[in-house]
Parts: sequence; structure tokens; C-alpha cells
Amino acid sequence: MDENITESVVKTVREILKKMQCEADVKVKEIDEEENVFIDISSKEEIGRIIGKEGATLKALELLIRAIAGKQFSQSVKIVLDADNYLLKREESLKSNALDVAEKVEKRGIPIELGEMTPRERRIIHMFLEGRKKIHTYSRGEGKERRLVIAPGPAPQND
Repeated sequence: MDENITESVVKTVREILKKMQCEADVKVKEIDEEENVFIDISSKEEIGRIIGKEGATLKALELLIRAIAGKQFSQSVKIVLDADNYLLKREESLKSNALDVAEKVEKRGIPIELGEMTPRERRIIHMFLEGRKKIHTYSRGEGKERRLVIAPGPAPQND
């Protein structure tokens, strides 16, 4: 990833947070092999406002930053914003909930549909549960109505 891009992205995040009247530290956490730029936001007092309900503000901020960077550099810029390790905490919560639901599905033998999640969150659960022999997962629906289902039995084989 071009250093100018990462510097510009950090600067843009800082400017937006300033306009939100949020005092926060912003730094590049890492750039992975797929050139995703992971940016960490930390704040002692404003973290709840930055994350928002169920991560909504953080996700909106991430989408806005991607759009600004994409327009500015005429290319897709892969950015992942995190605040106070929210993404890690959310992932742990998703896995814990998925395990509880998977155990219910195994005992009851009926599928359970989970609530609204982002594509990233659905993928986390698919990957987390893929090794279990007594259940399988799949997604159904389109757009905002797309839901992850945990169902009994092994995954159907595609011919």
C-alpha cells in the first residue's frame, strides 16, 4: 500500500473525528498481505460515540473514509476501522452466540435463523462453525434481508 494513501486516510479520519468533536488518537495498526489498511482509533471519553449502537457509527465512518480515499486516489482502498478493539470483542461475541445456537440446533434438530449481520459477521460464523459435523450453516435472502441459518446435519453435497 502506498504510504501517501495511508497517511491521507489517517489524516481524513482525524479530520472527520474533529468535526464530530471527538478527541481521539488515530494510527495505522497494520497493513496485511491483501493490502487491507487496519486503522485503530482510541479515545478515553468518546469511544461510545465513535462506535455507535452496534458499531453503526464506526461502520458508517469506515464506508465514508473508503469513499473519500477511493475518489481521491482513483482506486479502491481497503480500509478497516476499529475503535478500542471493538471488532475483536464483536467477533468473540458472535462466536459465543453462534456456539450457543449451534448446540441448540444439535439438540433440537431444527434450523435457527440468526438476526441481521454484516457480510463480514456472517463469514466469521460460517468459518467458525464449518468443522462441526452435526450442523451446517448457510445464508439465505438478499440485501438487508440476508440471514445466516444454522441447520442440523452435515452440509448438503453439491453434485
